[in-house]
Amino acid sequence: MIKISFIANIGQDAQVRVSQEGKEFISFNACANEGKDKSHWISCSSNSFVRLAPWLKKGQCIYGEGYISTRVYVARDGSNQVGLNCYLTQLELVGKAPEVNQQANNDNTPFY
Repeated sequence: MIKISFIANIGQDAQVRVSQEGKEFISFNACANEGKDKSHWISCSSNSFVRLAPWLKKGQCIYGEGYISTRVYVARDGSNQVGLNCYLTQLELVGKAPEVNQQANNDNTPFY
């Protein structure tokens, strides 16, 4: 296994999904910038951080660690591309969190 750590911005709000085994997990894409001209998109998922979903909004900066894998896909222009997948083992919000609904604000459960 290969482990990675990164700081990135979430590209769209995290989605809570259910696996075939019936377990909830979150998934979202994050963009790590390398200078002004290069960006790396990472498809992130985890079943350990489902409770953070209300705070994982588009534009939120995160620090993530996890195990990576790659996938080959066909881009819109028809070319073959390689994508990164990361199964998160560590996830932290960096900077100010975006506004969330009132129910999430009243939840006093710690983040773990």
